[in-house]
Amino acid sequence: MTTEQEVLLNIVNLLSEAVKKAIADLESEGTLEPEKEAHYSWKVDEFEYTSEGVKNCKRQAQLAIKESWWKASVAIAKSVKQSNTYDFTLDWLKSVMEVESTAAQAIDSLLSKLTNLHIPHNAVTQVELEELAQSLLKDILDEPVMNGARVALDGIVVLAEKVEFKIADIRIVLRRVERDDLEFDTPAYTPMPTMHAFLDTPTAILDVEFLGRKMRTIQTRIEQAIAVLRLFKTGSVKYLSYQTRSTSLIAFGVGGILTAGPLELALTKVVITEDDARWLKGFWEAMLDNLPPRFYEIGNTSYDYATIAYKRYCDALLHNGVMERRIANAVMTLECLFLKGGETQELLYRLSIRVARIFSLIGIDPHYVKRTLQEAYRIRSLFVHGDQLSYKTKQKLNVKYGSINSFLLTLLDYCRMSILIALMLKKEKGEYVDLIDNALIDSEETKKLERLLNTIKHVIIPATSKEDV
Repeated sequence: MTTEQEVLLNIVNLLSEAVKKAIADLESEGTLEPEKEAHYSWKVDEFEYTSEGVKNCKRQAQLAIKESWWKASVAIAKSVKQSNTYDFTLDWLKSVMEVESTAAQAIDSLLSKLTNLHIPHNAVTQVELEELAQSLLKDILDEPVMNGARVALDGIVVLAEKVEFKIADIRIVLRRVERDDLEFDTPAYTPMPTMHAFLDTPTAILDVEFLGRKMRTIQTRIEQAIAVLRLFKTGSVKYLSYQTRSTSLIAFGVGGILTAGPLELALTKVVITEDDARWLKGFWEAMLDNLPPRFYEIGNTSYDYATIAYKRYCDALLHNGVMERRIANAVMTLECLFLKGGETQELLYRLSIRVARIFSLIGIDPHYVKRTLQEAYRIRSLFVHGDQLSYKTKQKLNVKYGSINSFLLTLLDYCRMSILIALMLKKEKGEYVDLIDNALIDSEETKKLERLLNTIKHVIIPATSKEDV
């Protein structure tokens, strides 16, 4: 143990003793008592998890009275702050931390954690005190700490056993929703049960953990994970809520639950099978190397053709259930990737032939791809011009593709794979389109493009299977 660790452990021990003394003093005065607090206890009566997610889930809230030590904690903190130990600790922290307010935040957080460990009559271990001292040391030295979040997902169903892996300092756990995830207590501030994030039933739980310093990184990691899952298999993956955590004593805004807005809808669910679970880590690793921050960073206004395509793809996945609109967004995704800005003639021909050429080189029937795009482009034109599919056209699509939803899913899968190809090849749009056009007329250029695609095919092809639920 270093000198700094010994000093901090001594400080934590002294503050812990001050908390114990404050508790003993308040008990002797007869003022250390828990208050009674009304809670709504949510319980699940029926629960079934299928390929559609949580099914037949019935919940009810019962009013219950629970003990709360919040007022007692306030009294303990007030007592400790009057002690010499508190003054000494605060002065020492101010001397080693650059910002005085940060020192005050650190000691108050440390005091709160120690109080929670001791109340009501818990034995605090030396290991727990050493962990607090280590966290405080990392805050003082501005070193990375363990951050994380528990994310309630919609649009993704996990039929595999718990998927768990680690890439560098990032730990990922993806699992199905369980009954316990939907049972919780919430304070009864109003006559009716208060809303809670999990009242919108999630289909999966994602746990993300990583080393970092800036708390905003937690949100960025969550958005990055969502982007990875949307590109892994075609599905309207979104978060309903997430709760952040950090071992830092000075982390701001950590611990609360953030909920998503109502604009995004999980219109299409994707299923993660055992086969998918076996190669998810490799895909995630590839995306960490190739997924640009502008795909997922909040407030990032920079963009390129692949970013615009990804945003259109997300629109098709998540916004508005009108089929013509979703198909139009999917077609625009492909236009972003395969049409140059100055091209104004024969757009359908250029788009369909280029996409068909790329997909033929990764083993997908180019004739089927071309026909699908031609159908989709006609629907896109209808929508852009203020029209909609006729009943007769819908019936033809149902006969030809099984259902219009299957047709859309096929189109969206083309979008997803096309985005992945553009990301992995890392070429400017003009160079990329020229490469495809050259491969249409020159056998050597075809071999060149095929060689490039073969280097990334292992990322693209395993994701072609999809579930329409």
